Amino acid sequence: MPRKVKKGSNPRVDTASHYVVVLLEEIRDQVKLVAESAEMTRDRLESRIEESRVELKGEIADVRTGLSARIDSVRAELKGEIVSVRTELAETRSELSDKLDKIGVRLDKHDMEIKDSRQARNAASSARS
Repeated sequence: MPRKVKKGSNPRVDTASHYVVVLLEEIRDQVKLVAESAEMTRDRLESRIEESRVELKGEIADVRTGLSARIDSVRAELKGEIVSVRTELAETRSELSDKLDKIGVRLDKHDMEIKDSRQARNAASSARS
């Protein structure tokens, strides 16, 4: 709508201030658009972050469950191995104990034979003298 020109006013100044007002309104509209765009971007980022957080939380729970099951499996396996090693160790100890007992008996017998042989030599030596 055309502006009424006041008496005594400069039409160039009125035209320039009109253009300044129009430019300021245009700048304000563009700033609003930028602000709305920034807000929409922030909302989308927040939404994506939340989706990622929920997804990662589920994946972490799955990994924990898998690790827990694997740890339990390894523990059970190790318990079985430990029992097996203990059994084998007990058997080896028993075998060694039996062997040591047999060696002890043989040593005692051998010692007696040596003692008897010495006594026989000493008796023979005494008989000759």
